[in-house]
Amino acid sequence: TPTAARTDGHPANSKFTLTLQKGQLYQALSKTDLTGTHIKSVSSGSQTCKKIAVYSGSSWIAITCTPDHASADNLFQLVYPTSAWGKNFITAPLAGRGYDIFRIIYSDPTANVQLNGSAIPASSLVNNFYYEFKSTTPNVITSNKPIQVAQYAVTQGSTIDCGTNNEKIGDPEMIYLTPIEQGLDHVTLYATDKQNITQ
Repeated sequence: TPTAARTDGHPANSKFTLTLQKGQLYQALSKTDLTGTHIKSVSSGSQTCKKIAVYSGSSWIAITCTPDHASADNLFQLVYPTSAWGKNFITAPLAGRGYDIFRIIYSDPTANVQLNGSAIPASSLVNNFYYEFKSTTPNVITSNKPIQVAQYAVTQGSTIDCGTNNEKIGDPEMIYLTPIEQGLDHVTLYATDKQNITQ
């Protein structure tokens, strides 16, 4: 059920069903934000529900309030299923950026979500589904029902007050944060010298 009209003419908030075979994919495109679109695998006859992967993003987007100074990039992430969402998150500002944008996505609009100890009013939700805020500091986000938190790195040069600072470099990016209760106490990172990133 898409939250916005698709480019193929399918209307917003209108449920539809498609059948995919193993290895097939379906791409839904829109000229606006599809956050909140509901995608569900359903059983067919005597067969059980099949596992699917869902990616979201944009083929080219700038994340800024100063579009005349905008760099843009493609953003694509594998979306966590609601069964993997959590209730406790800690955010950290990305180094070298003017600020970050966060979206708290609700599994249930009646959830009691708190940002740094203050309740987020239900009236603040966009499309009765998510809350968005800007931040330059760490944050603590808690909920009594599962939520997902997305962090967006803004376009280079962007400042939180819609100014420009050319020392803030880097293309926009989207990151789905992992809830605290699903964190690991050890990780292995592979750092290669076969790259061309200068900073």
